[in-house]
Amino acid sequence: MNAVKKINESTDNELGVIQAYVTKKEEKENRKSEKYWFLQFTDSTGTLASFVWNNHPVYKDVEQLEEGMFVSIEGKISLGVEHQNIDIVKFRIEKLPEVGLEKDTLIKLKHQLNEHVQAITDDSLKQLVLNVLSRSDVNNLYFSSPATLMSGFSYTGGIIVSVVRLLRLIDSVSEVINEDGHGVSRDLLKTVAILEPVGKAFAYEIKNSRVSRTKTGEFFEELYLTMKVVLEELIKVDMPPEKKLLLEHCIGSAHGRSDWGDLHTARSKEAVMFGIIWNLNLQLGHFEHLSSKSSEGQEFAKLFQKKVYLKTFDN
Repeated sequence: MNAVKKINESTDNELGVIQAYVTKKEEKENRKSEKYWFLQFTDSTGTLASFVWNNHPVYKDVEQLEEGMFVSIEGKISLGVEHQNIDIVKFRIEKLPEVGLEKDTLIKLKHQLNEHVQAITDDSLKQLVLNVLSRSDVNNLYFSSPATLMSGFSYTGGIIVSVVRLLRLIDSVSEVINEDGHGVSRDLLKTVAILEPVGKAFAYEIKNSRVSRTKTGEFFEELYLTMKVVLEELIKVDMPPEKKLLLEHCIGSAHGRSDWGDLHTARSKEAVMFGIIWNLNLQLGHFEHLSSKSSEGQEFAKLFQKKVYLKTFDN
């Protein structure tokens, strides 16, 4: 087998090997009712398209491919003006190594999370957090599940990594805001940061070395799953109705956008601020993920539908 290359390292009409994710698989047919597969493969540098007709030697083999799989593809690459294509000779499904936290790192993150929980001064919020995290259906999943379907925090332990970093961001941002006299509740922001990803623990799983949705995650939004658990525990906590209202509102609008799964529009100061900080944490996680997956010295990588620059001003 030829040496593995990145998509943007390939030259026109070169027979080579690409390792990439299957990002699209569609069965189509032309006007003559001749069937073919349309495939897209994406790595950190770009995307390749492939048309596999029904008389192609690998046509039937394509049936075993699923979106999200990681594959090695050998074939001839043609570089067009608008599209890059590969005429597949053969392919192999690759088993990705499990990506997750080392035991020492997980212990350290749990200790940091506990410090943030203990720093919550509102007793009712602290009790709510402890109640949720101590549930048998939450505890193990919370510390082992991925936080996203792909890119940033999409690995074993992704939830706890993203939560601890989000809590650190909240400390920094709320300190600046409160110094300027705007007054936001750090306790509320931290409570939402810890509780918001509970639904992710039920929505995502690592299956065949890749992150996929559970059956529950296919049916329901993550924040809906979070709210189910939170509301079950909230009735056990002595909290004024006004505070309960604001808490429910902040969790239900935690992502800052309806197309990102929010249950309603952010209308309070803390809700708006949390959505901004949450998104900042997610975007930073995306860049971190791309940097870790890219070859050494690579400058640009593909982030969803755009190329992004991985280096910083200082290097």
